[in-house]
This record gives sequence, structure tokens and C-alpha cells, in this order.
Amino acid sequence: MNIKSKISLLLDCKPIINKEDNTIFFYPQVKKDNKIISESNYENVWTWLIPEGQDVISTGRWWVDRNAYVITEKPWTTLFLISEIDNSLSFKLLPRDFKTIENYEKRVN
Repeated sequence: MNIKSKISLLLDCKPIINKEDNTIFFYPQVKKDNKIISESNYENVWTWLIPEGQDVISTGRWWVDRNAYVITEKPWTTLFLISEIDNSLSFKLLPRDFKTIENYEKRVN
């Protein structure tokens, strides 16, 4: 059974490009990246988590099992109805999603 990718939810919010490495990822252990992450609106931050070896993208800033952050132009709250605004969104990154991300990075660079 094919699992449907949800990477378009992230890309619809228009991730900004990290000028240090031309990717959408910002790493908290890199001083310049960490400054950008901490100054970003919570609703524009997504976290790439690796719980139990799984690649997961989740809205907001997470501190446990995090690998990197993605900062978007549009807040992720635009994906929810007003009544759902307190909800968060998490989805598993599929192997093919990394190619989709790479294509996005090339297109906006």
C-alpha cells in the first residue's frame, strides 16, 4: 500500500532558505541558525524530529529528538480552521519527500 505524502503541507507554507547551506533546514547547534530559530515566530517554525529512527515533521519548536528546524513565510496555523487552531500537525517524512524538498530548494534558490 502506498502512503500518501504530506510534504505539500509544509511546502505550501513556503519554507525560507538557509543562506549558509541553501537548504530549508536550520540547525540549533549552529550559532547563526539558532539565532534565526529563536527570533522566529512560533507559528512559522516546524521541527524535523527523529523519534526512534523515524523522520517526522511537526509544527512548532520541539526540543526532544530534534534534528533541525524549518522556518516558513506563512504560519502553519493557516492550515487549520479557527476552531482547530490549538491543534498541531505531525507527519512522517517519506524517503521520496527528501527529493521533493531538494527540488523546492533548487526552484527557490
